[in-house]
Amino acid sequence: MFKITGGEKKGIKLFTPETHEVTRPATGLLKKAMFDMISDEIKDANILDLYCGTGAISIEAFSRGAASSHLVDLSRESSKMVAKNLEITEYGDRATFYQKSVSSFISTVMPNFDHKFEYIFVDPPYDELTSDVNLLRLLGYLTDNGVLFIETREFDSVLLEKEDKCIKEERMYGSTKLTMVVKKIV
Repeated sequence: MFKITGGEKKGIKLFTPETHEVTRPATGLLKKAMFDMISDEIKDANILDLYCGTGAISIEAFSRGAASSHLVDLSRESSKMVAKNLEITEYGDRATFYQKSVSSFISTVMPNFDHKFEYIFVDPPYDELTSDVNLLRLLGYLTDNGVLFIETREFDSVLLEKEDKCIKEERMYGSTKLTMVVKKIV
């Protein structure tokens, strides 16, 4: 079980799968580091949580004051974990869960959104790194100065070199690389 690391629900234990064959939850260190970076700005933010697994990232954001989250994962097991975790934390009214592939969600659901996100979290299974084309599409759904967080293995690359309207930074946490892409105000 993982615990919420900050905010109003700090310390509450979240349900996680018995095995990590389907999901690979973000480590506590990585999750804490991400939210420490954005702690002042997360209040009232709208977030998108792709490959959400157990929903721990969205729930951490809610605990720290986020307004809403759209959570996406294809796994039926993830759907159950997210539902349990939203129930025990009482954040279900702020969340919308989509049991879809991320590619399908990006191409069929996102074009219907009339709002943008301050934060987008992408934590794919390591062998299913989201294509750079989809990552570039996601930048269009970020607010100005919004942040796209992408977790990968240390040797995986997130290119986005064609996109000059962003600032990219990479940090290592154990064997996980966290790439942060900030959409600059044009």
